[in-house]
Amino acid sequence: MAITVSKTGPYFNGGVSPSNTTNIKFSQLRDTFKGGLPEDAISASELLRDIDNASRDPIVPDCTENSAIGSSTNWSVSQFLGSIKYYDMTFPASDPDGSNFDIAAQNWNSNLGKTIKKKFYMNGNSYATNSGSGSTPFVLDPALKISTTATNLTIELGGDIKGAGGLGGPWQDNTATEYVSGQSGGNAIQLKDGYVIINMGTSASVWGGGGGGELGANGADGTPGVCRDDYTTSGCGGATPCAAGYTMTRTWRGGCCNWRRDCWSSWFGGFICWLTCTTDSTLANCRKDEVGPVPPGGAGGDGGDGEGYSQSRTDGIFPGDNSSSPASMSCTSFGSDWFHVGGTGTPSEGGETGGNGGYWGQAGGNTTHTGDGGAAGAAVFATNGATYVINGDNTTNLLGPTPGRS
Repeated sequence: MAITVSKTGPYFNGGVSPSNTTNIKFSQLRDTFKGGLPEDAISASELLRDIDNASRDPIVPDCTENSAIGSSTNWSVSQFLGSIKYYDMTFPASDPDGSNFDIAAQNWNSNLGKTIKKKFYMNGNSYATNSGSGSTPFVLDPALKISTTATNLTIELGGDIKGAGGLGGPWQDNTATEYVSGQSGGNAIQLKDGYVIINMGTSASVWGGGGGGELGANGADGTPGVCRDDYTTSGCGGATPCAAGYTMTRTWRGGCCNWRRDCWSSWFGGFICWLTCTTDSTLANCRKDEVGPVPPGGAGGDGGDGEGYSQSRTDGIFPGDNSSSPASMSCTSFGSDWFHVGGTGTPSEGGETGGNGGYWGQAGGNTTHTGDGGAAGAAVFATNGATYVINGDNTTNLLGPTPGRS
């Protein structure tokens, strides 16, 4: 990544004018650090190194290169050898990849949090391409961030800064916890603290990611009916008792189950024998009624994904396209012989359509489930109270909230 650093200076070291290393004059210091007319006066107190982070236009800025210059006492002109006025950095338009780019990670020579006025020329693009920082729940990484304090930094934007889109519910974080709410969209630019000015060029865009839609609620459960099981028992001379929980509802006679052999002597000699039924079998119906299971409501449809870099926005899914349909009353859970005999046994209702994913910088849609649509990814967000100013924005190049904007 060919990022270049440029300094206004260094002065009084044999290079950039004024380059003299001796006989440094107050007029040279005035012209170099304060400007103004030749007849304008300047005092030594104005040429102290300004370490006040609330100072927005320091005459002699605090920076690593100016560390030799006194900030309150023991000041002398000889301390200005190698001093500088501004510190700038350029990300070229020719560089195609600034994905998840951290401005603070560049070579600022420890000057990012100091009072020296700095510019970062972001001429290329930066996109949020990863799935989050690993917090619970996942917070999508910003496309462009400043992870440490930045004081008196101006970002000159010339390219596209696009956040990541949130996932529709249900989605899982890195601990496998599942959320019915849509995932919040990722921020486009994220600052920490300090003071930052963002100037948007004519070709620049800063778009926060869209939030994911909430999971649709399950449909209402149906009402149970009565399930029944009948079976037949029998016995010789009396039916075998029904199994526990069953009631004998009726009996009837079956065929003979016990025979006796009778004989008598014939007049012509010999015997005549026959069989006589002494006991008939008895059959009985055994019955058991149970309240049937409640038909469960159809599952809600998945929420749609929010719009983001390399992720298209989608609508919430209609129930049945990805989930169970409404259920009717069924007795099969008791056994294959059970059947529905009474009660309403009304079918359940279908689930709710999932919430739609949000467009760039918009929240995901809500449903009547227990969560919410994912929040819109911010165009610019300060995690620790940074003061920031945005110039050059309009309704198309800046999409998403800008909480705390000055």
